[in-house]
Parts: sequence; C-alpha cells; structure tokens
Amino acid sequence: MNRRVLAYIVFGICSFLWLGFRHPTLAQAAAPTYAIPNPPNERLKDFSIIEDQGTWHAFAMSVCVSAPCNRPYSIIWHYVSRDLHTWTNLGIALAPRPGTIDAGDVWAPTVVGNSGQWTMFYTAVQYQGNAAIQRIAVATSTDLLSWDRQTNN
Repeated sequence: MNRRVLAYIVFGICSFLWLGFRHPTLAQAAAPTYAIPNPPNERLKDFSIIEDQGTWHAFAMSVCVSAPCNRPYSIIWHYVSRDLHTWTNLGIALAPRPGTIDAGDVWAPTVVGNSGQWTMFYTAVQYQGNAAIQRIAVATSTDLLSWDRQTNN
C-alpha cells in the first residue's frame, strides 16, 4: 500500500471519529455511535489514535466552548478503549507550563512508536503581545500515561 492511499485511510478514520456520526444523514444510516465523548463544556479535535497491546489510545486537544470552563488555554487529553466503542478519559496528558515554549497552549498531538517507547510531537504555543509563536515540541513516554518533555523544547 503506498503512502498516499494510507494517508487517505488515516484521514477517513480521523474524520469519522471527529464527526462521531453527528451529521443527521449519517446518524440515520449508522448506529451505534463511536464518538469519543467530549469533556463537559469542551470540544475535542486534532486526534492521534494508536493501538498498544490490545488497547486503543486517543490523544486529542480540547478547547472550551461554553462556561464554566475556567482555563484560557487548550490541553491534550488521553482516552483509552478496548473495542473502539466505549472510551474512558484518563485525564490530561499534556497542559501548558509557565515559563516554557508551551506556556500558552498545547495543540495537535501526533503519537508514534511502539510498546515501550512512544514519542508525541505537538505544537507548543507562546504568546507575545498579539503574536502566537508556534513550535514543534517533543515528549516521550514508556507507558503512554506519563510524558517527559524534552529539555531542548
């Protein structure tokens, strides 16, 4: 399978999960719903989904869409599923850190690797006045639960 076909397949799967069959025509044609649940008052987007030892892991950024959502920045959540139908929120995988290149926001995670060594590439955002300075940052994990950000980020 060439890279172009693989890219179309991955895009289709991510679009499917993002839509979550919320479109009225799709909702009538397909059941049950396979959407990853949004945290209260937030919307998930920019997913990275991987499988490790029979468990599916989804990493996605979220943004506040209504009150009460008391944080002015985006974060990256971690969800798991054994069947791709029922998803459990394991909490925050990454959040902004004051005084670093990701002090403003963390966006668009991409997780790659295999059992025992995982790498997350994500967008680190710093705000300076009206400018948003964006950089690609790296975090690593051996268990997909705790992430160590690279010191040279």
